[in-house]
Amino acid sequence: MKLSLSWIYDHIEKPFDAPNITDIVAALNESTAEIAQWSHHTFDRDALILAQVTSIDSSGIQVYVPTQAQTIILPYRADLQDNQHILLHNNHGTIRWAQMQDLGSTKESLLPAVHMHKTIENNNWQSYFIHEDYTIEIDHKSITHRPDLWCHRGFARELCALYGWQLKPLDQMIMMPNIQQSSLLTIQDAIACRRIAAAYIPKIQYTTSPLAVMARLCMVDSKPINALVDITNYVMFDIGQPMHAFDASGIPNHTLIARKANPGQQIRLLDGETITLGSNDLIIADAESKPLSLAGIMGGSDASIGRNTSAILVESGSFDAATIRHSVLRHKKRTEASMRYEKELDQNQVVIAIARYMYLLHQYAIASVHTTTMFVAGPESPPIHIDIPHALIEKRLGVPIPPAFVVSRLEALDFSVSVHPKSTGDMYHMSVPSYRSTKDIRTKEDIIEEIGRLWGYNNIPAIIPSKLSLPADLAWVYNQRTIKKILQLTLNMHELSSYAFFDESWLKHLDWQPQNTLEVQHPVSGNWRRLITSLVPSLCKAIHDNAEHQTIVRFFEYARIWSHNQTVHESLSLAGIWADLQTPRDFYYYKNQLEQFFIYVDLPVQWVPSDQTFAWFIPEQTAKLVYKKQSIGYFGIINPTWQSKCIDKGSMAAYELDGTFLRNYQKPVTHYVSAPKYPDIHRDISIFVPIEVTADSIKNSIAQVDERIRDIKLIDFFHKKEWKNKKSLTFSFIIRDPHATLTGNRIDTICAHIQATLQKKLGAEVR
Repeated sequence: MKLSLSWIYDHIEKPFDAPNITDIVAALNESTAEIAQWSHHTFDRDALILAQVTSIDSSGIQVYVPTQAQTIILPYRADLQDNQHILLHNNHGTIRWAQMQDLGSTKESLLPAVHMHKTIENNNWQSYFIHEDYTIEIDHKSITHRPDLWCHRGFARELCALYGWQLKPLDQMIMMPNIQQSSLLTIQDAIACRRIAAAYIPKIQYTTSPLAVMARLCMVDSKPINALVDITNYVMFDIGQPMHAFDASGIPNHTLIARKANPGQQIRLLDGETITLGSNDLIIADAESKPLSLAGIMGGSDASIGRNTSAILVESGSFDAATIRHSVLRHKKRTEASMRYEKELDQNQVVIAIARYMYLLHQYAIASVHTTTMFVAGPESPPIHIDIPHALIEKRLGVPIPPAFVVSRLEALDFSVSVHPKSTGDMYHMSVPSYRSTKDIRTKEDIIEEIGRLWGYNNIPAIIPSKLSLPADLAWVYNQRTIKKILQLTLNMHELSSYAFFDESWLKHLDWQPQNTLEVQHPVSGNWRRLITSLVPSLCKAIHDNAEHQTIVRFFEYARIWSHNQTVHESLSLAGIWADLQTPRDFYYYKNQLEQFFIYVDLPVQWVPSDQTFAWFIPEQTAKLVYKKQSIGYFGIINPTWQSKCIDKGSMAAYELDGTFLRNYQKPVTHYVSAPKYPDIHRDISIFVPIEVTADSIKNSIAQVDERIRDIKLIDFFHKKEWKNKKSLTFSFIIRDPHATLTGNRIDTICAHIQATLQKKLGAEVR
C-alpha cells in the first residue's frame, strides 16, 4: 500500500514543512508497521501548463494556453471534449499531454481533463498541488490486524501519538447530513452486511476530476476517471472506508438492497467482464433484484457513472470479511476496496465516509448537498470499555511509565481515558474507538501492548531472567537438517514446501479422492479445505508443473500430514519423488538412489513386499521399508495412470517415510578395528530366480551360509519378456577369514554351499 506523506499531513495540525522522512520512517517501523520503502518526489510546477480545449477533429486537438496567450495543436485523443481544461507538460520547449508520472505516479497513463471550479485568470491553479512530496510503501502483512491503518488518516493518528502532535478533528472534514431510517435501504443478510448507508443527490453534474484530487490519487497510483468516482476513491484512501456511486437514473425507486445473489445470476462488472454469481456472493441489488455491484469488490456496468449522469446514489457498507474474501478468490477480483474489506472494517465508518464525500463535493463546488438526507440500515458498533490498573501496565512492561504519558498518547489515538485514583494506585477507565475495537483491541493486554509500542520497545532494557531454563535437547533439529542436506547434496533433490491442504483442482485432475480426511469448517477457499493425508499428491503436482522445462525432476518435502479415522492423528512425513522424462528407469535404479540415503544416515533397512496398496504405486513394484521389524515407510514406482497425469513419457518413483522416526533416529556407535591381516576374496554369483523373490531375501540367504561372508551387494538386474516369470540378478560378496588365508578348495566349498542353498530355498538357477 502506497501513502503520500503530504496527504497524511492534511490530517495533522502541523504544516508540511521539510519533514524528517528518515525519522518518521524509523519511528513507524519500530512502533506501527513495516515500511517496505520510501521515495522522494519533486515536481517542476513551471513545466505543467493549464490549457483549455478549443476544437477537436481527427487530425488533432487545439488547445489554448491563457498564461501564454498561445494556441497549440496536439495529437488526437478520444476522451476530451470542447472547453475542458487539461494539463500539458513542457519539456524544454517540447509540449505534450501531461501524464500520471508527472504527478508522482509509477503508472503510465495520460491525465484526464481537469475540473476547475475557480477562474484561471489569477493563475492560482498551481496552488492545488505541492512541489515536493514523499511516498511510503507499507508492507501489507504488517497491518492485517489494523484495518484503521489502511488509509492516510490512520497513519496521521499514529504520528500524532508518536510525536505528540495534534490530529485535526474529523468534524472539520465532514458535512453530516440528516440521518434517517428508510425502506429504500434494506439489509437481507445481516451476517454478510452488518450496516449500510446511502445518500441520494438529485442534482449533480458529471464533471472531470478536481486537480487537487487528481494529484493526490496519482501519488498513490490510483488512476483518475471523473469527479464523482474519483472522490469515492479519495475517501477510501483518506479515511479507509470504500464506497460506491451509482447513476440514480438506472435504479428503480432509488432502492438499494444488500443480499446474497441468486445462483446463476450474472453481472457485467466495470472492468468489462461478465461473471456468474453464486449463493455465497454478496451483492447490492435494486428493487427488481437486479445486481448493481459485487459488494465490496467492484461495481457493475448497469447504473455506472457516465457523461449523462445527473443524479447519484452513493453507498457505503460494512461487509463481512470472510464473505468478501471468498468472493475475491472465487471470481479472481482483488481491488483496493476488497483488500480493505478483507480486514474487517469498522461499521460506524459507513456514515463518516458519506459525510466526507459530501464535504468534498461541496468543497470543490461539484454539487449542492445542504439538503441531502442519508439513509442508514443496521446497528452501530457497540462501544468497548476496559478498566486497567496502572500497576499492571508497569508490571507487564517491566519499566516505570508516567501516568501522563499513558493518558496523552492514548488520547492521541482517540481513546477516551479517565483516571480514577485508588488506594492501590491509579485505575484507568478507557473507551476504545470503534475502528480499533473492531478487530484489534478488546482486552487489557491489548492496551498494554499499545502503551509498550508507543513507549518504544528499544526503551525497555534487556534483563537476563532470574531463572534460566535448562537447554533443550536439539538433537532432532540437527538430525532433520542433516537429512535435508543429504537429500539435497547426495540425491540432488530440491526441497518443496507446499500447503497443508489438498489442492482440490489437482485431485480432480488425478481423478482421485482421499479417505479419512479432516475438513476445516470455514475454509479460506473451496480449493483448500481438506488437510493432507500424504505428501505424494502434492509432489506429483510439482513434477507436473516443472516437467515442461526439465528432463530430470527431483523433489522432497518434510512436513506434517493428518489422518482421521476414529481419532485425529497428526504425524511428520518425509516424502520424495523422481521423474526421468527421457530415460525410463526401473525399480532397482530408484531403489539404489534411496539406498544411498540410508547409507549416509547409517540406517540398515530391509526391503520387503508391501502389505498395503496405494493409489499412486504399482502394487507389484512397491516395497515396505523395515527397520528392526518396525515399518518406517514405503517406496514404489508410480503407476501409469497417475504418471500420465503428470508427465507425457519417462518414469516416476516416490517414497514416503516416517519423519518422526527419522529425525529421532540415533546412529549406532561406530567402533574402529584394525585392518584384517588376511586378504579378502571377491566373488560374484549370477542367478535366475522367480520374479517374486526379493533381493533382500537372496542377500539374507547368502549371509546365512557362512559367517565369513560379508558385504553382499546387488550389482546387476535384468529381465526379458521371453523369461516370463524369471529374472536375472547378480550379487558380489567378500569371503574373509580373520585367522588364516583361505585356500582355493575352501573358497570353492563355500561358493558351492551358496549355490545349493539358493537352489533349495529360493528355487535359484545359477547362470
